[in-house]
Amino acid sequence: MYTSTLEKRKEILLALNTADMEVLYRSKDKKIAEFLNDIRKSMAEGDSFNLHVDKLSFMNPTSFCQTSKNRKWIFAKTMRNNPHEYTLLKDNDDPKLWFEFVRFIDKQAVEESYEGRVYRVYYAEDGFRYWYMDRDVSVTDLVNRQKLL
Repeated sequence: MYTSTLEKRKEILLALNTADMEVLYRSKDKKIAEFLNDIRKSMAEGDSFNLHVDKLSFMNPTSFCQTSKNRKWIFAKTMRNNPHEYTLLKDNDDPKLWFEFVRFIDKQAVEESYEGRVYRVYYAEDGFRYWYMDRDVSVTDLVNRQKLL
């Protein structure tokens, strides 16, 4: 049990490991910049900053599928020969959840080759396979998914 907002904030900041912070700092997304500014302010202002602890979670296969279900997916019109959908970071209102989602794909994925390029692909319990385009997960702003046949 937390005795103060300050303790909650310290716990959350400790949970943001170096890789998390690196991902956040590299992003050019406005919401992430606001998130970082809030963290900076919280460090300077003491107890006045309150992160939403209940929104922070550790991704697992079930929460991954639930997160995917709640995402806005767009059909990739330019790839009719390889029908799939994509979702974008900019359509996400929770940057930490986005990066947990992408990191989970990366951690659970296997490498596959498509048209001479290697991708990290995660086969989820919801009947889709997921992959991202960037070689560096920390700059990924787009995730693809394709229904398994």
